[in-house]
Parts: sequence; C-alpha cells; structure tokens
Amino acid sequence: MEPEDLRAALDEQLPGWDGESRARLAAAPDCHVTVVVTARGRHEALAASVESVLDCDWRSFDVVVVDGGKGPGSADFLRERFGAHPQLAAWRSHATACPFARNAGLAVAHGEIVAFTAEGALVDEGWIRALVDALHGTGAECVTGPALPLELETPAQALAAGLTGSANESTPRTALLADHTAERLAVRVAEQLGPGLNLAARVDTLRAVGGFDPALGAGTVARGAEDLDLYIRLLQAGHAVGFQPDALVWRELPRDLPAARREAFAHGMASARPSPSTPITATI
Repeated sequence: MEPEDLRAALDEQLPGWDGESRARLAAAPDCHVTVVVTARGRHEALAASVESVLDCDWRSFDVVVVDGGKGPGSADFLRERFGAHPQLAAWRSHATACPFARNAGLAVAHGEIVAFTAEGALVDEGWIRALVDALHGTGAECVTGPALPLELETPAQALAAGLTGSANESTPRTALLADHTAERLAVRVAEQLGPGLNLAARVDTLRAVGGFDPALGAGTVARGAEDLDLYIRLLQAGHAVGFQPDALVWRELPRDLPAARREAFAHGMASARPSPSTPITATI
C-alpha cells in the first residue's frame, strides 16, 4: 500500500479527527513558563539538558528538575554546576516512573504554561518561544514538537531512529476530535503528534485533566504511552492539541543493538492500538 493510500484509509477510519492547520489567532503575549526536566541520575546528561534550556531566548521562565533516579539526587550536583541560579530548582520524586516526575513538576509550576523535556535531550534556543507562540496563535491547550536524533553514528541508532521516531513533518497542525470518540485514536495520535519530552500545555488545563497517568510510562507494563494518553484525554475533553515543527528537541538514541531493540519494543508496546471496549487510559 502506498503512503498516500494508507493515510486516506486512516482518515476514513478515524471519524471526528480534524488534522488541518487552524488559522493563527495572535502573537504570544508576555507570560511566565515553567520548564520541567525529568532526571534519572545521569548528571552530565542532565547538565547538558539544563544548559540548553537556560540558553533559551524566552523572556520569563524557570526550570524545575525532578529527579526520579535511584542513585544520588541531582540537587547537590546542580548547585555545584550552576551555583545558586535564580531560575533553577530541583526536586526529588517519590517514584521512578516518568509520569510521577512530570506531575511533581506540574504541581510546583509557577508559570501560566508548563513545558516538558527530559535528561539527555537538548532543546533549541527558540524552543520555548515556538511552543508558546503555537499555543497562543492557534488556541490549542497543548502543543508538541519533534524529537530529532542527537546523533546517528551507529547502525543501532539508525535502527532506533527508524523504529521509534516521532512526527517530524515541516507543516504545523492543530487537531480536534469533533465527536469526542477515542476508537482507534491512539494510532493517529502517535503518528501526528510529538513525544512527551517535547510538549507544552496551559497549566490550568493540564491540572484539570489530572496531568499524566502514573499507571503508564517507562517502568510500567505499558512501557510508555503516558503522553499519548494525555493527548487523547485532552482531545476527548474538547481541547485542541497541536504540533509545531519549529519547537526543536534532539534526543539520545541507543548506540548498541540490544538497547535499540529494547527501545523499539517499548515504543511498540506504548503505541499499540487499544481495544474499543477497553478504557483507553488503561491499555495504551
């Protein structure tokens, strides 16, 4: 089947999905953004991520690092590396699963908008601006962006990029689910929207829907899907969710084949199509 035929079939099988770009409403006003960086104890990778966020050109933001690793916490390391940085704070999550860390960051967020990325990911200097502009310009409640390979130096990395890549098209889009149905929606959301390490949302809306589901994510049976679950719940609630290709994040890829296979398996588990008769938050 040709790609255009597959896309047409998906359009026919997913009633209520509107993937057309919406007209931009207005330029983003001044607003404060809290950036949540989830950490797992790899301190040098975390430092690189935090540095890239602190280099962003947005007017007003703070950075909250939430450490869910089992080893020594990140707070002391960050103080040694960055000193008493006025924009930087560190917290320790009581659980290792990523949704707990993201929800902990959401709970202490001071901004009107909260953005998420992860240890080891590097963000573009215009990352916050691109996400905020898209939120205000389209009226979406959540905007995602691509996660591009940080390096492609080994065959395993090339394999992982091909099997676990996110949406990386160059055209912005804003999605709505007109009839609030979720049947077979996970397949389309995974294809059209970016991952949880590159998203921003309005704080009040994200808190109102309960944040990320802690039953999902890395370290659970689902192996992931907390981001897909969030997008689907937002769509079911009548909110728009967007994709902004200018909000650039580069992610790490496994360098060896066994690790690439594990990541591909986890990605497949997280993206599996749920049964229409099963609650979507429990199965994807």
